[in-house]
Parts: sequence; structure tokens; C-alpha cells
Amino acid sequence: MPWLAGWDAEDVDGDGHPGVTVAVQAPFCSGRLYLASRSESRARARWTDGTIVGRLKVRVQQRILGAEGLCLKMLSSDSVSSAEGTFAWRKVAPDSSCERLLEGPWPVRAKAPSRGSDG
Repeated sequence: MPWLAGWDAEDVDGDGHPGVTVAVQAPFCSGRLYLASRSESRARARWTDGTIVGRLKVRVQQRILGAEGLCLKMLSSDSVSSAEGTFAWRKVAPDSSCERLLEGPWPVRAKAPSRGSDG
């Protein structure tokens, strides 16, 4: 079952425009975009030797609800992007602190899960 998050045309930032307003400031193309956004995350994991190891897949859809500025109106388009990666959760010593963990190699890389836990 996926985790869903996002918004549609609801005025989530309360500025009187649909969706969320994004101010774009660029040398040749500036203005405001009104966006709807939806993300879907799926994770599969398994418990192995005291560690949870798995894979996460995320899909993000952004839809243009409107735009101010001729350039943005002409060049803006809906988009869909996806990403995936691995993760691992394991216990740390009871006396660990964030500061001490950050002193070690960072970021900690999770090993790729075996084929049986791919989603």
C-alpha cells in the first residue's frame, strides 16, 4: 500500500490562487506558477539479523494550474519524476548521540537488498 501526500487545486498557502504559489526569478523568464503536487512512496523491507533492509520508490507528479508571466505560461508544463534507493535501519549503542554518529563516515550507505525484497 503506498503512502500518498500532496494537494490539488486547494489554495494551500492561502494567497487566493489555486495550489501552491512558486515565485520564479530568472534572467529571462520570471513570474509565478500555481502548482498541484502529488507524491506516492512505496517501501519494501525485511528484517535480517537485527537490521531492517529495504528499497524505497517515490513518484512525484506536479501539475501546472496556472501561471503569471508570458514566458512561464508558454514554457511551463506538467512533470512526473521518479527516484528509488535502498535503506537500512539498525540499532545503535544506547549512549550514541547525533554528534557522535556524525563523526563517522556519512552518509552511511545501505547495502542493496537481495532480490526477494525488491518492490
